[in-house]
This record gives sequence, C-alpha cells and structure tokens, in this order.
Amino acid sequence: MILLRRGVVVLAFLFLSAVLLGGFARPARAQGVYQADVERAQAAMTPADWQSWRQLYAAAQSANPGFRVQSVEEFVKINAWYRAFVEDGVIRHAFTTELGDQIVCIDVRTQRALSAAGDDPDRLPPPPIIARRPANAAGQSRPTGSAGLDGSLDENGRVRNCPTGSFPKLIPPLEKYYRFKTLADIFKKLPDRAATPFPGSRDSRSTNGYDWAEADNVTVENYGQEADFNLWQNYTEYAIEHSLAEVWNIGDYDGPDMQSAEAGIIHSIYVSGDNMCLFIYFTADDYQYTGCYNLDCAGFVQTDPSVVVGGPFANYSTDGGDQYHVKIGFIRSTGDGNWWLYVNGAPIGYYPNSLYVGGPLSAHGDILMYGGEVYEYPTAFVTLEDMGSGRFSSAGWRHAAFIQNMQYYDASLTAQDAYGLTAQATGSAYWDIGAVHDSGDPHLEGVSFYYGGPGSTACDATSCASGCCDGNANCQDGTDPQACGAHGAACVACADGVACVDGVCESSDDDATPDDDATPDDDTDDDSTPDDDADDDATPADDDTTPGLDDDSDDDAHNSGGGGDNGGCGC
Repeated sequence: MILLRRGVVVLAFLFLSAVLLGGFARPARAQGVYQADVERAQAAMTPADWQSWRQLYAAAQSANPGFRVQSVEEFVKINAWYRAFVEDGVIRHAFTTELGDQIVCIDVRTQRALSAAGDDPDRLPPPPIIARRPANAAGQSRPTGSAGLDGSLDENGRVRNCPTGSFPKLIPPLEKYYRFKTLADIFKKLPDRAATPFPGSRDSRSTNGYDWAEADNVTVENYGQEADFNLWQNYTEYAIEHSLAEVWNIGDYDGPDMQSAEAGIIHSIYVSGDNMCLFIYFTADDYQYTGCYNLDCAGFVQTDPSVVVGGPFANYSTDGGDQYHVKIGFIRSTGDGNWWLYVNGAPIGYYPNSLYVGGPLSAHGDILMYGGEVYEYPTAFVTLEDMGSGRFSSAGWRHAAFIQNMQYYDASLTAQDAYGLTAQATGSAYWDIGAVHDSGDPHLEGVSFYYGGPGSTACDATSCASGCCDGNANCQDGTDPQACGAHGAACVACADGVACVDGVCESSDDDATPDDDATPDDDTDDDSTPDDDADDDATPADDDTTPGLDDDSDDDAHNSGGGGDNGGCGC
C-alpha cells in the first residue's frame, strides 16, 4: 500500500512537472504567491492533460484511505500548490530527521515570502531591540528546542543541521494534503469559516465545537507577548480534532476587522501529525480569506536556522517526571512594524507588516491572551481529547500542564509581567484552568497557571446528553435502530422494522390510514418501492456540516495516535 501510494505521488509530481514549465508571475500579496502558480497550472492544461489527471485522481483515491479531495480540479490545484511550495527557494542542504521528517535548508534570500513582502534580500530587516526582564520567581522546568537539528548524521550520512544563511523547511508528504476537500481548506485554521477560533463573545462550544481554558486582559495595548509552554504528548480521539496552547496577538478583538499573529504548540493529525509541534498562524481579515499555518502560504519570512516551524520538539514532559517547556511569542518591531517570532529568546523570522494592510495589528495588539484550546469532532457528545497533559489543573506540578512567565511588551519594547489576567474555561467539566499566580507558585516561573483536562471521562447524561451509552461506555448519537436512546441512557436495539426516532423506538408506519401496499404491514415505508433497508432519509450521507472535511469518510474514525507514515510533524 505504501509503495503504491508513493508511486502515485511520484507519478503525479513528474506529470505536473512536465505540464508546467517556465516562470510564474508573483503577486504582491504574500498570501497570493502560490495562488498564481495554481492559476498558471490550470491555464496550461490541455484536454489530454485533464484525462491523464482523471486517471491519477482515481489512482490516488484508491491508494489513500483518508483521501477526501472532492474533484479532479481540486486535485490538480493541490498538486500545483504543492509543487510551488516544495520548489520555493534555493536548497543548500537536505536531510531526514530521526522521526522520518524531510527537511530542506532554504537560502534565506531566495524564499518567495521575502520578495512578496517587498524586502531587499541583501538587507534583511533587523529584529526589534527589546528589553527583557528577569522573571519574578525561579522555575523548575527545563527549556527545550526543535527536534532533528542535533548535528547527527541521517541514514545517508547528511548532517542534521542547516548552514548559516539558510533555514530548515519541513516538507510533508503530498498525501497529507489529500485529507482536504479543496485547496482552500488547507489554509483554514478551522473547518467552519463562519466561526471565529479564539475566545470571545462570538463563540461557544455549543455552536462550533471549540473550548478554551485561558487567561486574558482585554484592556492592555501591547506590542508583543511571550510565554513558556509546558510540553506534553497528548491525545485526540478523532483525526479532525486539535489540541493546542498558544499566545494570541490580536488587533480589534471581538470586532469585524480582527487580525492576529498567533504562536504556540499544537497536536492535530491534520496539521502536525503524531506529535505536539510548534505552530504559527495569521489572519488579516477575521479568518475569512487570508492566513495559513506555518509556511504553507508564503506569508512568514524565516531568517534563522535553529528552529523548524511546524516541527516537533526534542523533549516532552512525563507524568511525575521531568518537565520541559518552550518560550514562544511574537514581538512587533517599532521601525517597520513587522511581527517577529521569538522561540526560546531568539528571533526566528517575521510576519511582514504589509500582511495587515494598514489594519489594527499593523499598529499594535489590544488584548493579552494565553491558554489552551481544543476543537472537538462535531457530535452530540464530548470526546476523549486531552488539553495540556490530559489532567485537570488541580493535579498540579509534574501532572497538569502549565503556562508560565507570561509577559507583554510595552511601546518601548520593555517586557512587563502580565498582571491582571482573568482566568476562564468554557467547558470546565472536561477542561479547566487554575488560579493565575503572579509569583506564588513554588515550581513555576513568573505569572503562571495550570490548565487542562481529559475531555469526556465517562458516558453519562452530562457527557452524552443528546445520545445514548453503548455497552463499552461509548456515547452514540442515539439515532441508529441498533443503538437507540437519549439523555445518556443505555442504548437499546429496536425490533426488526422499527425505527429510532428522537431516541425512541417507534414504528415508522404510524399514519392514520391503513397500509395500502401489496404486502402485509411490515411497519416500513408505504412507498411504491419495496423497502431495501437503504438510507432513505432526507439527509445525504455526507451532509457536510463540517465544511472542508468529508463527513462520510473516516473523519469519525478514532485516532489511534498515528496520523501518517512517519512519527514526525510532517505526516
């Protein structure tokens, strides 16, 4: 199966290379850089090319169990985008990490995000000059960095490091992107564009599947934020779900022109594969049409070789054992307004100020916000999904996850402790947040809190309010005749020919007139076509309640902890 899948990928890539030759236009806006390549690819297609791509589409669909690309047209677009992404920049070195991730070292001056930002490749903009302050208390957690950049040799004898003047770029396998229905879906932070994925009055778990355990102060103008994020390998029950912790740099909070520069750690089969990984994300228009994760849309300009954006970490915490953290944040440069990503105190690269086109974040942020976030598979019940370590905040040191040393930068770019934070959790029965300590915790550093939880821990009326509990204590939606029920009660099997309606076994032939079909009353449908036991309800199997993710495929398959062919974040 793996060989067949790789063969399809190679064939598709070679065929695309044969079709698409020559240079491509580069639009001024960074988020449109690769879109120009996609449009050029479509324009170059001939009828014979389309026929070949239809064959490639069918082969990839057969070879990839998680394949969801909705059409040949989208298949061509995804392949064209992938080629542009892979070929962006001059490669100075390449290697494979111990986890199997493919890394290429790109000459900083040749990345297309740099030219799209209008910056001179020979005169890179400098990072901001900042004034750090020591924390108000010493912590006991250890810092850690990116995995795979340890200077060892890979299986081909290549050094696992990037030379000065280049940066490490993670190249996921093409099959990863066949999980999305359209090219546009790859760049969304959330499946449902109508919802806004950060804590605020516009959001609630009951409408879009998001929950948070976070601390904020909505009255602080700031020019950047940083925090130390405790690292754990956590669990999500379904492939579609994610669990993350981040710092939100937001302009026009809860307004129509909201913009963000976000950074943190994420576990998501769709975004990061099997591991908790570093991530960044931006939006310039309230998550509508701009933005992407990591380097996917050539918006972020990376300048440093020490961090793999989108990659895993070298160490993770263990329950009752050693604790590890990574310091992450964005800080705005006073001179040009670029938002610089800092990891463990080092400037890694920047979102150009031009991405925000004169919007609120081009000037400053207007809220402090740090915390954890989970997105649940949209079902009637709460899933088994870890936030943080999977333990509630009350478990404390070496058991619950924490965020510590929360600071922001004022107009002079001097670090200030993030005092005055208000803690809140939207799904406190499943994930929670402890008290914010300004300095009092004996194990943590600076302003800090514990947070997290396991998601649903039992099937009952609280966790399965709209469904029923089966014999394995799993919540079912309660509409299947073989598992019918509601309000967290035990599922029951309806008698043959009896339907499950609103969690109750009822005859579907309950009209007031006698059965007028030719056969004796079998409590099934009275239509002219004999009952074939097929799904004859009014709702198609794929109701696409979650845009971008095909609901009749394996989105609802339980996640066994593996998301691809290797163990890194590129799977």
